[in-house]
Amino acid sequence: MAKLLPTEVFTPSSLPVKETNVYAARTEAEESLDRALTRSEVPVVFGEYGVGKTTLIKKHFAEADRDGRLIHFLTPQDRKFDDVARLVLEALDYEVVVETTKGRGATIGGEAEASYFSVLKAKLKGEITESSSSRTELLVRTPTDHGLLNAMADAEIVLALDEVHTASEGFRRQLASMIKANNGLNRGWPKIVVIGTTADAAELVKEDQGIDRILREVRVNPMTDDEARFVVTNGMGKLDIHIATELVERMVRTAAGAPALLQEVCLDVAERTVKRETGEVSDEDIDYAVTTFIKTSERRLTQRYMEAIETVGPKRYRKQILRAMAESPSDFVTMEELTTSISKYLNETVPSTTLSGPLATLRTPEYGEILRDVPRPSQDGTRVYNLTAFKDPRMKAFIRVMVAVEEQGLLPKKGELS
Repeated sequence: MAKLLPTEVFTPSSLPVKETNVYAARTEAEESLDRALTRSEVPVVFGEYGVGKTTLIKKHFAEADRDGRLIHFLTPQDRKFDDVARLVLEALDYEVVVETTKGRGATIGGEAEASYFSVLKAKLKGEITESSSSRTELLVRTPTDHGLLNAMADAEIVLALDEVHTASEGFRRQLASMIKANNGLNRGWPKIVVIGTTADAAELVKEDQGIDRILREVRVNPMTDDEARFVVTNGMGKLDIHIATELVERMVRTAAGAPALLQEVCLDVAERTVKRETGEVSDEDIDYAVTTFIKTSERRLTQRYMEAIETVGPKRYRKQILRAMAESPSDFVTMEELTTSISKYLNETVPSTTLSGPLATLRTPEYGEILRDVPRPSQDGTRVYNLTAFKDPRMKAFIRVMVAVEEQGLLPKKGELS
């Protein structure tokens, strides 16, 4: 048997779906996903950027993916829902012709617009046989059309819609209608999976209260230390590379729960070890891999972080705020949570008045505009709470990594990234 290459084991930029790829089971999320699908519910899979949401879906529906029955709609940003229907129909081997309707549609943003769901005329591809004068034709006016849903059910389609948090109100409304209609069909297929953020389930329910009981939130948490250890030890084992326990722990600590980062560091370490033909991982291999990651692969993020934390103050409040944001289990963080976490870091009471200035600067372009305000009304609607979130969702896991990198003395010095 030919010896495996590091790229056949560690896959930071592609989904691990082959037998040679190393993959750590995400037990809790997988069980929750399976439970939702078994009960004919629609899972809303959420978690921070790079935590492995899409990989989880690809692994769970590996058979459907191999058969061409998994349809992955990458993003609804600047797209209409008829783009989803067209993608589905083309996957079902239909030729699709789009006719834009001119009728008045739903009112969005205070203006009555033309129908945002075009009429799709779809005809099955292939030659006309002697026994049939025409091919089967579908006319799709809405995502609730039973012809479309039944065609998807007949083919046992799995429809995974990614980045739903970027969808327009009209897109979400059409998606909610499809979910409700598909549930009414009661055929068990197609399976619909939503991939996005904690807010997506609430946004869909807001479009149609009737789907609340159909949705199930499935959280994908950052990798546990045990899951990360499995990736390192199992992956290196596949390559006949020995790695000492203390170096495994260092790689686990550096990855800070981010699967893509762990795979990238492992890949760089493995390639260096194979090139040296020693079969043994060294500290220098890890130094190289981590430095390459922060100075090359994620240079822009590193530069933004370094600019944001640059300060002469002894308490370095901006740095403490970013760490507290990154280590919070929530995407949306309150001032109370920030003061509690930072008081713990500094071992002294830090009032909110002390943090308000540094927090405001982290929302400005001068300091990388890393954070943003997220106004949230109270349940009774009497007041608005200002929560804080990362403007770029990649920052949450990345800053945890930077904290671990600094502990190892590998944080770039001023001027090294310019």
